[in-house]
Amino acid sequence: MIGLLYKDMIYMKKMWKTVILFAVFFIVFSFVQSNTISAMSFISIMIGGNFSMLPFSYDNYSKWNEYQYAFPVSKKTVVCSRYLFGLVLFGICLLLNVVGLLLVQIEILLFTRPYAPITIQYVSAEILPLFFIPIMQAISFPLMYRFGAEKGRLYVICAIAVIIAIVMSVMKIWGGEIITYSSVLITLASMAVVLYVLSMLLSICIEKKKVQ
Repeated sequence: MIGLLYKDMIYMKKMWKTVILFAVFFIVFSFVQSNTISAMSFISIMIGGNFSMLPFSYDNYSKWNEYQYAFPVSKKTVVCSRYLFGLVLFGICLLLNVVGLLLVQIEILLFTRPYAPITIQYVSAEILPLFFIPIMQAISFPLMYRFGAEKGRLYVICAIAVIIAIVMSVMKIWGGEIITYSSVLITLASMAVVLYVLSMLLSICIEKKKVQ
């Protein structure tokens, strides 16, 4: 499994120009936007969403799917390694946000900008969007395994669009309600864990049914 995970991580090296572009955008955005950590959350979601589907595309281009099972590895191991890659990617994005939070504090110290004190609610509000990364992975991975890299990407876009519409509708309904970011964070994190496990089991079933 470690070898498969390393293979997926190598794919990310091919996107170093994209990573640099995101980094430059983040630096520039931080000078014109006072809420730097929110910018970092947006960039982290962009990186997490795009890079999650990257191994599927490169496996398709390199024809890896056609001979990967010639090696002594099970389909369950292959799928689990892909989900482990997704968790590693989520961890990297989470680390980027922590760095962004530290940069905000440094910027405040250097330029003495007014800011709200760091509280559990503040940190929860900034970290909360990141849990959409594992949720997106939980939705996209089974679709990619079922329909392939190219066709699956179209279904992923449609599925995410529907979810965004549902979330926006729920936010309008709850617009007048008083809710805490920490409670929403706990709910979203719990939902992400459940969806991730169910998604992995579904992907294993899909992969096992394929005829190699």
